[in-house]
Amino acid sequence: MKDFEKILLNAIIYSYGRVLAQYPLSELTTISKEVGRNMISYLKDLGVEFKAGRTVDETVANVINAFVEQGFVEDITINPSTEKGMYCKWVKLVGLDAYDRLYRETGSAFISCPLLMVTMAIIAPLGYRVKVHDVKFDMENRVVETWEELVKDSKEAEVEPLNEKEKDITLQLEREIEIRKKAKKEIKSQLTDIKRLNDVMAGSDLRMKALRKEIHDLKAEINKLKAAA
Repeated sequence: MKDFEKILLNAIIYSYGRVLAQYPLSELTTISKEVGRNMISYLKDLGVEFKAGRTVDETVANVINAFVEQGFVEDITINPSTEKGMYCKWVKLVGLDAYDRLYRETGSAFISCPLLMVTMAIIAPLGYRVKVHDVKFDMENRVVETWEELVKDSKEAEVEPLNEKEKDITLQLEREIEIRKKAKKEIKSQLTDIKRLNDVMAGSDLRMKALRKEIHDLKAEINKLKAAA
């Protein structure tokens, strides 16, 4: 298979993202930060350094630059200040196919993105986390645009309102669950009817056997009377 290494990497990112999507946000955040810390340790052993900045924004910029220098993305355009936070245009991002599919299926494009997990692990001790406001894919040109914001981490911030994509997927899941509940209820009702019918048939069989015995006994009695006459 051509480009199997690239395909395998996308498969790992996609599969890991699907697993993470099953966890509640609080557990997901904990797992992602722990994975990020392990990535930092592994990459550091290979000579990749993530330098702390004077501010949290500078620290995040240093993390992005470290990934860019290693070829994580072919080209990137950044506008640090927009109405929806920091704007980034990523060209030929590593794992792009996996992120696109994750976004279509779960509503969370970068849930298993190595850059995001490393960033979360680094800024968490500073009391911050990354909030993704919007994502737009252009797969024809191998481009993805993101709008992200660094927000203060707090217990209240752990529960965020769902975006439109996540709302649609949640509604679809709720409908599917409801359909399955109804189907299960109908199957249970049908099984009850079948059991009732079996009981009726079993009772009918017993009555038929008793009736046959009575007829047999009656015929025997008639034959005895005929013989006596």
